[in-house]
Amino acid sequence: MNYKDKYLPVDPDFIEYCDSQVTLKSSGKIHFFNDQHKVDDVKGQLSALNNTSEGYFLEMEIR
Repeated sequence: MNYKDKYLPVDPDFIEYCDSQVTLKSSGKIHFFNDQHKVDDVKGQLSALNNTSEGYFLEMEIR
């Protein structure tokens, strides 16, 4: 797995909240460390909460 391909799953304490926000099609901002190891962010509308074998992951439509 490449560094830029690593994502953290949604914490189990927030799955129900995230699911409700996806249903409402809420907008949000996600902060992450970019390739230069600096804090970066992306804004978008929540579009899905995917349940995989590795955990729950939020999907966004980026603006």
